[in-house]
Amino acid sequence: MAHYRGAMHADHAIRLSPSTRAFSHKLLALVAVLILATAAFGQAVLHDNGPLITNPGEGAGGTDLSALQSALGLDVYGGGVKPGNGLSLADEFEVTTDGGWQLAGFEIPAYQTNSGLDSTLTGVYFQIWDGPPGEAGSTVLYGDLAVDRLVDSIFSGIYRVRDTDLANTTRPIMTNVVAADEVYLPRGTYWLEFQVDGDGTLTGPWVPPVTVLGETTTGDAYQRTLGAGWNPWVDTGTAATAQGVPFVVLGQDAGAALTPRSSSPLAAEPGDAGVPVLAFSASANMAPALDLTLGVVTLNHQGTGPASASPGAAVSLFLDANGDGVADDPTAPLATAPLGADGTGTLTLANAGLIAGAGSGFVLALDLKDSLADAALPVVAASLALLLPGWWLARRGKRGLLAALAAVALLATACGTPTPPAKNSVQFRAAIAAANVTVASGPFFGEVLPVDIAGAQAVGPVITVEY
Repeated sequence: MAHYRGAMHADHAIRLSPSTRAFSHKLLALVAVLILATAAFGQAVLHDNGPLITNPGEGAGGTDLSALQSALGLDVYGGGVKPGNGLSLADEFEVTTDGGWQLAGFEIPAYQTNSGLDSTLTGVYFQIWDGPPGEAGSTVLYGDLAVDRLVDSIFSGIYRVRDTDLANTTRPIMTNVVAADEVYLPRGTYWLEFQVDGDGTLTGPWVPPVTVLGETTTGDAYQRTLGAGWNPWVDTGTAATAQGVPFVVLGQDAGAALTPRSSSPLAAEPGDAGVPVLAFSASANMAPALDLTLGVVTLNHQGTGPASASPGAAVSLFLDANGDGVADDPTAPLATAPLGADGTGTLTLANAGLIAGAGSGFVLALDLKDSLADAALPVVAASLALLLPGWWLARRGKRGLLAALAAVALLATACGTPTPPAKNSVQFRAAIAAANVTVASGPFFGEVLPVDIAGAQAVGPVITVEY
């Protein structure tokens, strides 16, 4: 079977004259550039969908080989993915961390026969599905097949060859770096569909299947072709086995973090508003808009437990862009919430604008109560509690007991007679005991992730108020 230019969907094994080339210094430089580009672009490899190399270092000039194993009945060098021919490949991958993944991109291998070592690939298009493409109920979460997302395309140092022709150099595989930095995915299983465009004077582009020495079944990918739609990608040789697509997912585990900033103890007056009680920074590495929710508590001055009497009436959050521990604009709180009698409250900042790295600076501030609860209140309550038994004794003529009870009441009243109290020094700390972010845009709107708080909880300095 001969190659032809058209709607081919498989690069079958055919005999072509070999074109062995030396592995030049230029090639070594290109491979080094690839390594550097991947490190800078994608940070970590989150998922590798399968290997390509079967014969490391056995190709021309010491290159690696991905061998079509015809001895096992395999016949397909690669699957067609040319957009103009209506061809796509798709394969699944699993997000395995609780917080999900923030993607940076993908690395997808592809080649055009007789391209040489300079890539002839010109575009990559992708979609991420929440189920097998084409099946009822499966929907596209991100991407489309109209916008080119190719960042770079460089020779991978691997040739696709037949196992009986290891010196062949007509199919140099290119690594294609594809941008996907808008993609956030929570834990789950997804499908990557993609197309690759290239030089129209050459056949392909083609994508080699996952290749494992001695194995014929390497995955469960699907291929879309004109007329036939989506079907399992099966090798057309006598093996007739299912194939997988080799690609790499690049990015980071998604998450948000909160770090308190050091600040000094301060004194405040009853009724003061906007008293800064905790400075902190918050960051996130996620692309969607996020709402930030903070659980605020009032602690004793040691920071070891709840304050016995919380002087806080309300809590507010302010921007502190320069990190000096002072609100940039004390008249413009980002969010405000009342504090309960137990000194706790919940603040929610919509579309928090958290950024990666050093993060965004914030200041937590309290509005203080004008006064604390009257200390004589328990005495008054106790005196009132004597009225009921007094009434009962009077009804039954128990004058002796009634007189004794009256004496107790007078003593309680005397003890509770208000006198000008001395100043009561109240010391407390404010803390963020819990925090989370909620995805506020995109296909996973409403997804909630916990915020990692340095030191388990963020505790502010000691605040002293004289009541």
